[in-house]
Amino acid sequence: MIGFGLVTLGFIVISLAAAVLFIWTIVDIIRSDFKDGATKIVWLIAVIAFNFLAIIIYLIFGRETKAKKPSGSNPAVDG
Repeated sequence: MIGFGLVTLGFIVISLAAAVLFIWTIVDIIRSDFKDGATKIVWLIAVIAFNFLAIIIYLIFGRETKAKKPSGSNPAVDG
């Protein structure tokens, strides 16, 4: 039988991983440029309101709604 300490440790590790994923997702949304200005607000509200489900949906679909950065020039190299 698994001891109470091992179960507690497992719960703590899973909880910390979920918290890190939540914070990383919020930071990623805030720092990203989206095609539509309202999209950022919608994703923030969804992730805060629906936590894990919205995080999974954002990781699968939301990252595709970001604005594409032009890859033609790099000011650090060109100038």
